[in-house]
Amino acid sequence: MVHEKQKIDRRFLVVSNKKAALHLVLRFVWHTCLIFSIHYCVTNSLWFFSICLFYINAVTWSFMGYAGLAHELFHQRVVSNKKLNLLLYQVCSYLTWSNPYYFSKSHLYHHSNTFSPDDVEVNNALPESFYSLIGLILVDFGLLLRRCIYALANACGLEVFFTPVFNVRKVNQKAKTACREARALLAFNGCFYALLVFSLDAWTAVFVFLSSFTATFLNRFLASTQHEGLSGFADQGPFLHSRTILLPVWLEFFYANMNYHAEHHFKPSVPFYNLPELHSRLRQEGLSNEVGFSSYFLSYIKNNVLKRTST
Repeated sequence: MVHEKQKIDRRFLVVSNKKAALHLVLRFVWHTCLIFSIHYCVTNSLWFFSICLFYINAVTWSFMGYAGLAHELFHQRVVSNKKLNLLLYQVCSYLTWSNPYYFSKSHLYHHSNTFSPDDVEVNNALPESFYSLIGLILVDFGLLLRRCIYALANACGLEVFFTPVFNVRKVNQKAKTACREARALLAFNGCFYALLVFSLDAWTAVFVFLSSFTATFLNRFLASTQHEGLSGFADQGPFLHSRTILLPVWLEFFYANMNYHAEHHFKPSVPFYNLPELHSRLRQEGLSNEVGFSSYFLSYIKNNVLKRTST
């Protein structure tokens, strides 16, 4: 077993503002080009191409959230300036209609108590019904409704719970930050979508809004498989209770290298753009819990998703 406090080469811990800037600029250019392309197709009534471009944007947009870029920004190891990390973390959270306060609480707990009963992140499985699975492939209206209700309720000083029974209660004093973040989320998105409507058109704004709730299956699948089936190794270190999946380069980019999840749990302070090199070094030392994407994806779908959704 490898202890998480084991020392590694300090060069893996170095934050590179140049690498971070390149990554962020490429993401910005990608989504900006797609949004303007959607606008062009909408204004020329090319609806089929509009929907195709919208779907491509949606698949990659979801990785701006907590299974990808926002997750790394939360760890404050993307750029050297901590305040800028926090600002970008909030922006990515708002753009995916998520309250950054709650992830900041659950994720710290996840790292220190992986697989505990209260670890909501590791226990977040894929849906068990066929119709829910279709929602992840197309538009997840349930997720859309929940995120909007959460934001509105938090902004009003309330917390809403859908499981195990529907419940509404006042936000406790310790969670007042959740209310401020919810108000900032609504204000940010109000300005953002008003800008899209007035500078482009309403349909493009609708497509961008729906991008947060459409085609989330790939994002959810990868997030689910980070620890899937490894609960029996909860006390045996990150290279046994976490999994690294080798992905195509383009998918690693959007996923912010979180497919190197064993390495991330081993050293959360390593910037995401250094994880592939750290993985190579550790593999040379015989420390790896990696699987190929294609084989694992097919096996996972067969043994988990299809079995659950067919019952």
